[in-house]
Amino acid sequence: MLQNRYGLRRGRPRRWPAIGEVVSHDPALVAAARGARAYAMEWQRPAANLGYRVRVSHSGETLDDVLLSRRLTLIALPGAVIEDVLKSDRRAFIEHVGVGYPPEWPSADRHVLELRRDQIREGADYRWLLRAVVTRSHPSMIGRVGFHGPPDADGVVEIGYAIDAAHRRQGFGLECAKRMIESAEQFGHVSAVRASIAPANEPSIRIAKRLGFQRIGEQIDEIDGLEIIFERSAGATASMNAIETYGLGKRNGRT
Repeated sequence: MLQNRYGLRRGRPRRWPAIGEVVSHDPALVAAARGARAYAMEWQRPAANLGYRVRVSHSGETLDDVLLSRRLTLIALPGAVIEDVLKSDRRAFIEHVGVGYPPEWPSADRHVLELRRDQIREGADYRWLLRAVVTRSHPSMIGRVGFHGPPDADGVVEIGYAIDAAHRRQGFGLECAKRMIESAEQFGHVSAVRASIAPANEPSIRIAKRLGFQRIGEQIDEIDGLEIIFERSAGATASMNAIETYGLGKRNGRT
């Protein structure tokens, strides 16, 4: 446990790890930190063979590769890792994340992975996109979380997450969403966080409201159909309770 380093029992403010910093004996977190360093270095080199236009920021104006919450580690997936996952090659994923992914994934989210890979190829910073959700106790991947893209011209980001069925109703989805929102809202150029939810997805609607989201309209998504659009202004007060799933397979501005 990271209690001493992060001050969880001493009342000190938490300090989140820098890229590649090893702060724990937790195998998943150690592997993620080392993998983050390796892939950050790799992505600064020319990647013409993969077709990526690489833009890696070290200015503090982007999210960390590894985000921690009380029970979870949220690990950003670079384009090279996503590329290998789409090829059914687990080695890069395990090296980067520290654990394998569930057998039913990525087939269920293949269109999401392809979309995120294409966004990264076009120059999007992968740290604003897809993340593996890994439990800190007895590490295993239990879901995915991320934004649909970096902040748009108005400073809006749209959040999405999915918790695997066996791990729902334990508050993991809420924990993911809250941590991602907190991380995004630390940047002054982020003005709001958005979530698009199917009308029948009542658990997600309830949690959106608990996180301070307000209904602002509707849209027809080309894959998911009718969705209610919720938005939360940066810094809005939020309470925390139960969870389910937001959609992941979207791009900023797509309807």
